[in-house]
Amino acid sequence: MKTCGGGFGKAVRDGSDAVRFGISKSSHSRVNFEGKQYPNISDFQLSFSMRTEQPTGMIWVWANYKNFTRYFYLNLVDGYPVIEVKGKHPEPKILKNEDRRLDDGHWHDVVIIKKERELILIVDELLPVSINDCPTPKVMRRRMYIGGVISKHRSSFGLQTPGYEGCIRDL
Repeated sequence: MKTCGGGFGKAVRDGSDAVRFGISKSSHSRVNFEGKQYPNISDFQLSFSMRTEQPTGMIWVWANYKNFTRYFYLNLVDGYPVIEVKGKHPEPKILKNEDRRLDDGHWHDVVIIKKERELILIVDELLPVSINDCPTPKVMRRRMYIGGVISKHRSSFGLQTPGYEGCIRDL
């Protein structure tokens, strides 16, 4: 994986920890948690900065990777961040922030907070959006993906959203 840099004319600075995604169709990073350091699926916070010029892409996935019926997804859809959470009920819960498009080539701060049944999405300095009836899916606690998923998961589970094409830092 290459660090960020060229190709983003509007960028001011990337920082040394910025990582570029989208170099290949299945570009991703797998985050493994070792020992008993697993995140709590009902109470967690995830924050990072992102920069892209693409309107659609899969940014973050935390799922049951055996059957992909229960998951957390953060996708960029038409330039807006959308969290989709699927628990045991047939229909997923959707949380979308439509206050600002994030596909403008500038850095944007994103924070996801899950506290029991509440799910909060914060983008930059904008007011948070939330839902209060978010399920807590039984996901594989020791692994999540950033920037997309391995091609086996993409084909096996018919994922339609392409992998993320852009930069992520401060994860």
